Amino acid sequence: MRKEYVEILRHSFLLESTSDELFDDIISSLRYVTADYSRGEIIFSPDTFEKKVGFVIKGECDVFKACGNTLDVRINSIGVGGTFGIVGALSDHEEFPTIVRAKVASTILFVDGQDLYLLMGKYPSVTRNIIEFFAERIRFLNERIATFSEGTVEEKLAHYLLRQCREVGNVSFPFNKQKTAQTLGVGRASLYRALGSLSASKFIQYDNKILHIIDREGLERIIK
Repeated sequence: MRKEYVEILRHSFLLESTSDELFDDIISSLRYVTADYSRGEIIFSPDTFEKKVGFVIKGECDVFKACGNTLDVRINSIGVGGTFGIVGALSDHEEFPTIVRAKVASTILFVDGQDLYLLMGKYPSVTRNIIEFFAERIRFLNERIATFSEGTVEEKLAHYLLRQCREVGNVSFPFNKQKTAQTLGVGRASLYRALGSLSASKFIQYDNKILHIIDREGLERIIK
């Protein structure tokens, strides 16, 4: 296996906590294939999905909500070292809910789902890492559900800002209004009004694409 592949897998969720000796043992027996994709090329879709986990070796990919094979709302971007497809690879379902497309020229390393099951049976640390990965995804999705279940746009925004604060570990962070409106499923005009309302209440300050949380407790009162 090429050195750059080894380095990326070493820091992936799958093998990040394994000992050096165990890691070398896994890598020596790991079966994989690589594929190159040009900019804009679809990697996975509901019609082209394979039960494989993809690791981004080079480039960057965008993940879109699938509406047939039409690119709809961008959900996420995956850079070098990121992964996609694990839920589908380990599931009995023959469907893939999103579209993964190369944002730039990209190289993807694929591991077959059946090989993952073999690794899980042989190496308990791999099983633990996969369980921890799914647990984190469940936590993330629960927070997203909580965000969308809030009533007003101000409540949704407050919940979202508090989550961002926890994830980045700072009360100040970059804030893109258009992307946030898409994430919250609200119109940009509604989001701007909510930002204005929270700013007027001295809960936040928005300056030059950086959002500052001034009164965290005030935001928490909004969502209670």
